[in-house]
Amino acid sequence: MKNTIDYHDFLIERLKDINRSIGYLNECLDDEDPRLFLSALLNVYEAQSSLYFEKKKKAKTEAASTVSKRVTRKRATAKVIIPPRHDQSEKSLPRCAKKNS
Repeated sequence: MKNTIDYHDFLIERLKDINRSIGYLNECLDDEDPRLFLSALLNVYEAQSSLYFEKKKKAKTEAASTVSKRVTRKRATAKVIIPPRHDQSEKSLPRCAKKNS
């Protein structure tokens, strides 16, 4: 069993919270090395964009589910008219068919 987790995955999961992202960027901005802030900005971008796409995918799935439920409901309530079967006996044949047979 794995007792460790990937730090980057952990960080990205935490940065999905907007308040944590702001605090993270503020702390990195205080550092003298601008590369640290740029790296932090990329991490926040990755976390927030994945959150955006998760929400978009969820909304799309919910919309498809709603449409599917509507279609199923319509199919369940639709009335199907089945034409009566014609008996192929002599009585049910048209006159022209009776003469030729």
